[in-house]
Amino acid sequence: MSVALLDVINSLSFASWGVVVGSLFAAVLSGVVYWQDLTKRSSKFFFLFGLVNLLWGVVYAYFDGSFVTSGVHAGITMLYATAGVVPVFLLLFLYVFSVEYSQLSKWKLLAFFSPYLAIVGILIFYPGFIVSYQESDGEALGKMVFGKGFLIYAFYILAFLFAGVGLLVKKYLESAGIFKTAIRELLIAVGVASVTAVLMSLFSPIFVSGAHD
Repeated sequence: MSVALLDVINSLSFASWGVVVGSLFAAVLSGVVYWQDLTKRSSKFFFLFGLVNLLWGVVYAYFDGSFVTSGVHAGITMLYATAGVVPVFLLLFLYVFSVEYSQLSKWKLLAFFSPYLAIVGILIFYPGFIVSYQESDGEALGKMVFGKGFLIYAFYILAFLFAGVGLLVKKYLESAGIFKTAIRELLIAVGVASVTAVLMSLFSPIFVSGAHD
């Protein structure tokens, strides 16, 4: 087990180390924001989003390192499962931040997480329906293959991101003064992060496979 993990670490690309360091920085930053006001719910959910983003970064690095090993099949399932939960926590944070006096009942949480649980179920019980890794005869590296359900996964990712950005835009239009300026800056940051999240969530395995060619 330790030897396999060491092989994965030794196989990491420079880009993967950058993803890990970047996600760790984001998690630390969200932790600092939360520490400054432990009673603020939006800060708490921002911190949770930072931790989930860090988890995705670590799994991305594992997938990169396992690309030339037998662990690549488990790695791609883990990667798409963790990538799928990032938009959920981003939407939760933006919902709590944007909707004043919002209450998160168990039914609302179930509504937030039900699509994600469905995606995880598909990834586990229907391997290859969304994405898979196929071995190539006579070649050291295989290739990524997107399945029939990939468009469902893409729609899921985009729906959560657009819903979160929509909440933030609504909050921006209703605000004024310094608070409106702060929301505009957050909106720009979330917009850039959302584009990056879409590219990395949907197509990161292609970047990894290209780096190993």
